[in-house]
Amino acid sequence: MVELLSIVMAVSLWHHFREPVQFFIYLILFVIPLIIAALIDIRHMIIPDSISLTGIVTGFLATLYLNKRGSYAASALDSILGILIGGGLLFLVAYSYEKIKKREGLGGGDIKLAAMFGAFFGWRGALVTLFLSSIAGSAIGLGLMLFYRKDSKHPIPYGPFLVMAAIFYLFFGEMVVDWYFGLFLR
Repeated sequence: MVELLSIVMAVSLWHHFREPVQFFIYLILFVIPLIIAALIDIRHMIIPDSISLTGIVTGFLATLYLNKRGSYAASALDSILGILIGGGLLFLVAYSYEKIKKREGLGGGDIKLAAMFGAFFGWRGALVTLFLSSIAGSAIGLGLMLFYRKDSKHPIPYGPFLVMAAIFYLFFGEMVVDWYFGLFLR
């Protein structure tokens, strides 16, 4: 599964970027680790720090490098804000849920993964990714609960929804952000 998804994503990324450096950065440092993280989360309900923490650092460094080359990427400030907002918002949700329900709702891996997206995409990308992943996670989670007749206490890994939203943002995010902010600037 990892190999098949990696091939599909490699072809899609090449078609999208058509620039070798961006292609390799997003394939090797972003997409392949996300595929691995999603599949590990599905199977074991964890997201390894070796993927998410490394991704935060490499995401920030990649934005610095891409900006120096004149490629479109988040600025250093946007990347830092993305790390803080992406990880911070999920931390607040997880902390609040745990205080209210007296049990864990989101794991630390999800929080660090959201911070990784902020490192690569900036604060706008972190917000869009969180929004899209929450919609997808809620819809699919409710569907699974109904289909399998489980209650809301049945754990569902959130990492795959974060990953799907991040990959969607990688390909279509700027169009979504431009459209959304364009609604308010008319």
